[in-house]
Amino acid sequence: MKPSELLFDIIHTLTPQEEAAFLNVASLQQGEKNYLKIYEAIKEMTDYDEVQLKEKFKNEVFIRHLPSEKNQLLHHLLKGLRQNYAAENTASYIREELKNVQVLFNKSLYKLARRELDKVKSLAYEHELFYAVLEIIDLERIIIDIESRFDDNSPDKIRLLMDEKKEILDDIELLTKCEDFYSICSLFFGQGLNLSDSIREGKIKEKLKDPLLQQLYHISSKRSRIYLLLSKAILYRLLLKNEEMFAGITELLSIFEKNTALISEMPRIYLNVHGFLTRYYSINRQYQMTEKVIDKIANLANDRVYATPDLQMQIFAKLAVNRLMFLSYKGQFNRSNEYLPDIIKGLEQFESKLNKEEVLFLNYTIAINYYGSGLLNKALTYLNKIINEVWSNSKKEILRIARLLNLIVHLELRNTDLLPYLYKSTRRYFDQLTDVQPYEVLFLDFYKKYALSKRQIVHTELLNEFEYALNEVFQNPHFGYALEYFDFYAWIDTKRHRISYQEAVNIKKQIV
Repeated sequence: MKPSELLFDIIHTLTPQEEAAFLNVASLQQGEKNYLKIYEAIKEMTDYDEVQLKEKFKNEVFIRHLPSEKNQLLHHLLKGLRQNYAAENTASYIREELKNVQVLFNKSLYKLARRELDKVKSLAYEHELFYAVLEIIDLERIIIDIESRFDDNSPDKIRLLMDEKKEILDDIELLTKCEDFYSICSLFFGQGLNLSDSIREGKIKEKLKDPLLQQLYHISSKRSRIYLLLSKAILYRLLLKNEEMFAGITELLSIFEKNTALISEMPRIYLNVHGFLTRYYSINRQYQMTEKVIDKIANLANDRVYATPDLQMQIFAKLAVNRLMFLSYKGQFNRSNEYLPDIIKGLEQFESKLNKEEVLFLNYTIAINYYGSGLLNKALTYLNKIINEVWSNSKKEILRIARLLNLIVHLELRNTDLLPYLYKSTRRYFDQLTDVQPYEVLFLDFYKKYALSKRQIVHTELLNEFEYALNEVFQNPHFGYALEYFDFYAWIDTKRHRISYQEAVNIKKQIV
């Protein structure tokens, strides 16, 4: 990105609090501040236009050295952001305080430096910021060396400090292993819930036997335990063992709630925990609990910990997906229309900054809710976004179910002339796969007979045969994930009883 575009992006993503921090930094500088004029001009732009900028200030002397003024603006913007985050983020705050301690040390104010260092060290331990503790220990060693001129006990203090350093290094090594383990489990999760591949299933089960997980309850570091508990929950989720997953997630949430300082250091994980809870409660029809968790995710947007634009985007994506999935589980598709305009607006605003998996989830949840609401053409718009995009290996089950849903939507739109082509195209897509699922084969065979056959077929018998075959397939728990994304049984009922998908889901869920 060009420096000028970077300036534009920073200025247009400043929160009121961040802007106040920047202006406070600028107020401390003496003399003329031409960069503030540039700031105001860029702030008024809808797209960055340097020609327009030069024209606006053509009579100003500083325009002759515009690059220098823009660098000055960038410097003060970043300084303001650093100061703002130092007040909100403990790790940043500690870094700034250590600079202050270094100043006190250089001024030979050793007692004052020691007092401030003890405060910072206590805070670093509370938040389990082990690298900060390591830096503090090195500073303490220097101060003890100086204090040794007046203190006969300094050798004992040094020995204790070195023992402490060894313990911290051990904590760092363990934390690194736990972070790596979590990253591997996250990669498995990113590949989707399909476990028809016995080799992949074996690897996941083997991970549950990993020595790290075996020593989980002997680990004192809460951060390390959080990574391991979340890893364990992910592995159980992949195996569709939702009760075991829920047990791990509730234990993980308990650690956060009892040690709230860790939320500010691990905000993404704390947010992800609530995503797991929402899915669990929805699947188990505990709808009041689901709504409580969704409300909690929404309230995080007002928490100072989540004030950064990046975390606000994460909250938007998590809230949108979980809310729409919940409404689809519950069969309240019409209610989703209250939220869809803002969700679509947010998706358009953040799409380039969200990861591909989040965008894929958002497109699918929007599509399924439009389908459930009977807004078939709108559903088709978002299905096309999925089908026509390259998504690598992220959440393959969504990519595949989206193609099946695409056939359903075209059938219900009565696009009769288009159906044979769409069916052949979809069939080719699945024929190229090495892990076609039994329910996918069943659906495609049924669809060919039901939607494309020119023979007079008794549809009731065909629907009954399809339902019976699905029952056989879904007895295998490996394929249960498919029903989380689309209720094939409810769709069969729409044809059998000539009712809407929303009515069919409501009947199946038996909502009281």
